[in-house]
Amino acid sequence: MRPIPKRAYVFIAITCLVAVPFVALGVQDVLGDEPPTVAFYIWALVVLLSLRPIRIAPNVELSASEVAVLAGVVLLPPGTLALVAGSARLVNDLVTRKSFIRILRNSAAQSISAGVAAMSFQLVIMSMLDQLIGSIGEVIVAGAIAATALVVLDLGQIISLQLILGTDRLSRSTMGWIGRTGRAQLLWGLAAVITIEIVLIQPWFLLPAVPLFLLGYLDIRARFIAERRARLLATLVEVGHAVGASLDPNEVFRNVYRQVAAVMDADNFFVATLGPEGSTVRYRFLIDGGKELDPVERPKEGTLVGATIERGPLLLKDVERDARRLGLPDLESWGAVVEQSIIVAPLRQRDTFVGAISAQSRRPAAYDEGDLQLLAAIANEAAIALERANLHDRTATLSRRLFELHRIGLAISEKTELVDVTKLLAESVVDLLKPAVSAVYIDKGGDTLDFAFTTGQTPSDLLSLPKIAPAVSRVLETGMPVAFSRRADAPEYTRKLLERFGHEALLVHPLRSADQTIGVLFVTWHEAHVFTDDERELIGILAGVGASTMRSIRLYRELDEAYLSTVSTLMSTIVARDHYREDHQRKIAADAVAVGERLQMSEHELRDLRYASLFHSLGKIGVPAAILSKAGPLTPEEKKIMQEHPLLGARILESIRFLRGVVPIVRHAYERWDGTGYPDALVAEQIPLTARILAVAIAFESM
Repeated sequence: MRPIPKRAYVFIAITCLVAVPFVALGVQDVLGDEPPTVAFYIWALVVLLSLRPIRIAPNVELSASEVAVLAGVVLLPPGTLALVAGSARLVNDLVTRKSFIRILRNSAAQSISAGVAAMSFQLVIMSMLDQLIGSIGEVIVAGAIAATALVVLDLGQIISLQLILGTDRLSRSTMGWIGRTGRAQLLWGLAAVITIEIVLIQPWFLLPAVPLFLLGYLDIRARFIAERRARLLATLVEVGHAVGASLDPNEVFRNVYRQVAAVMDADNFFVATLGPEGSTVRYRFLIDGGKELDPVERPKEGTLVGATIERGPLLLKDVERDARRLGLPDLESWGAVVEQSIIVAPLRQRDTFVGAISAQSRRPAAYDEGDLQLLAAIANEAAIALERANLHDRTATLSRRLFELHRIGLAISEKTELVDVTKLLAESVVDLLKPAVSAVYIDKGGDTLDFAFTTGQTPSDLLSLPKIAPAVSRVLETGMPVAFSRRADAPEYTRKLLERFGHEALLVHPLRSADQTIGVLFVTWHEAHVFTDDERELIGILAGVGASTMRSIRLYRELDEAYLSTVSTLMSTIVARDHYREDHQRKIAADAVAVGERLQMSEHELRDLRYASLFHSLGKIGVPAAILSKAGPLTPEEKKIMQEHPLLGARILESIRFLRGVVPIVRHAYERWDGTGYPDALVAEQIPLTARILAVAIAFESM
C-alpha cells in the first residue's frame, strides 16, 4: 500500500469537520426526544445491506445500503439520519477490520451524504411544490432530488479521495465507471424512493417490492462483477506488456507489483523462488507496507510458498481462521503490516513449481476467487518473464565464460613450465567461480600426489597427499569428479582437513588427458555450496585444458631429456677428440654466468647462457678430426669447414624445445666486434649480448 499523502489527511480532516454539524444535530435529536423505533430498524437495515458490498476499485465499495438510507430520508429528520448512517458505517467498518483512517473517513462521508440528502428532501417538502403536482408528486420529486444528492456526494467524495491519493486519474476508463456507477445508483435510488412512497400508501405492495428489489440488486451486482472481470483482463494484458518490457527480473517484479496494486489491495507483496536444492525459498522481490525490502532467504518448510507448492493456489480471507482450517503453520508478518487476508499463486515453468507470488492485505476478506484467478494468471506471465530473464542472464554468462575459457585456454597452452600451468589453472578457477581456495596436486607415479600450487596457504604437512585417501582414491579409480556440498557428507579424513581450514564444501576433479591421470584439482568453499551443472562443466573444461598442457609439457620434457642426453654424449665425444680438459666447458660456463649476473640478467637469460657455454662446441662433431688436431695453420678450405661448426651446433640444438633460446648464442659466439668473426660476420650491436659474453669467456679460458 502506498503511503497516504498529507493532502489526503487534509481532505479527510475537512470531511470530518463538515460531518460534525450533522452528527451533532443527530445527537441533539436523540437526546432531546425519545428516538423513534423506525430509526433502529433503518440502522439495522443499513448495517445488513452493507455486509456484501460491490467492489468497483481496489479501495472503493458500493452497497445496497443506499436503499435503507433513502428510506430514512423519507422517514427521519436530517440529523437523526446522519447519525444513523454514520454509526452504521462505523460498525460495518469495525467488523471488516478496516484501518482507523478509513473508518473515520467512511463514517464522516456517510453522515454528510445522508444528512444532505435528508435536508434536500425536507426543503422540497417544505416548498409549495405540492400545490402544482400534488402531495404524492412532491414526495417523489423530493425523493429523486435526495437520491441524486446522495449519489453525487458519495461518488464525488470517492473520486476526490482517489485523485488525492493518486490511485486513479480522470481517464476515459475512470469516467466510464463513474458514469455507469452513477447511472445504476440513480436508477436504484429512484426506484427505491418510488417503492417506499407506494409502500407508505399501500403497505401490501411490500410483498412484490422485496423480490423485485433483490432481483435488481443482483442484476446490478452482476454487472459490476462483469465490469470488474473485464478490468482484470485488461490488467492482465498490461501485465503481459510490462513483464515483456525488461529482462531485469527486479524491474519485471516492480512492474507486476504496480499492476497488481492498481486492481487489488497489496499492502504486502512478494515474489519468491525456490533455491537450487528446493529446500529454501529466496524472496527476490518483497514489499512491506509499500516499502521495498532487500531480498531474503528462508527454509521452505513452514512458508506460504511451500504450502502453495504442496496445495496449489491459496485464498485466506481471514488469515488466522483459514490458516487453522487448512492446517497451515503459523505465519509471520514481515514487520510493518499485519496481514488479515492473503492470496498466493504458484510460479510454474514447464509444469515445474519454481516459486510463488503473493498479495496480502491488512483488512479481512479483501480478496475473492476472481482476485486469486487474476493473480494465478499474473503468476504465469511472471514465470515466463522470469524464465526469459534467467535464460538471458545464462546466455550472457555463458558468452562471457566462453570468452574467458578461450583466453585462459590460450594462456595455458602457451606455458612451457608445469609450475606456470598449475598456477594459472588454480587462479582461473578462483576468478571464474569465486570459491575460497583452489589447489593442484601432480601425480608423478608414486604412492602420493605431490603439491604443485594453491591460491591459499601451503601447509608443510600437505606437500603430498596419499592416493589411498578416500576422496582421492575414488577420483583416481573412476576418473570422475567427487563433490561434497557439506563437509558432513565427506569421509572422515577429508572432513577433518576441511574443518582444519574452515571450509565447508569441496570438489575434487581429476586432471586427465588421453586416459592418463596427470593430477588432481581441489576446489573448496567456506559455506555449504550446491554444485550446478554449469560449474561442473566449467571446471571440467579448465581441468581438461590444464591436463592436456601438462601432459604435453611432460612429453616435451621427456623428448628434450632424450635429445639432451644425446647432445651430452656428443659433447663428451667432442671434448675427448679436441683434447679439452674435462672441466673446460664448466669453467667457460662459470665465467659467462658470472659476467651475466654482474650485468643483472634474468634467470631465463642466465640459464640460456649456461647451456650455450656447455654446448658452444657441439658443431665440431661435423668437423674432421684431422682439422681439429692439425698443429699448423689451416688452409682456406679447412678454415671454411671449421667456421661452419657454429651453424651445425645451432641446427642440432634447434630440435630441443627448451634450448631454443640457446641457439642464437651458440651460432654467434664466434662473431667479432669489428665484423671479422664467423659465420655471419655480424658487427658491434648486431651480435647478441649473451653471445658477446660467451665469446669473451671462451677467449679468456683459451689464454
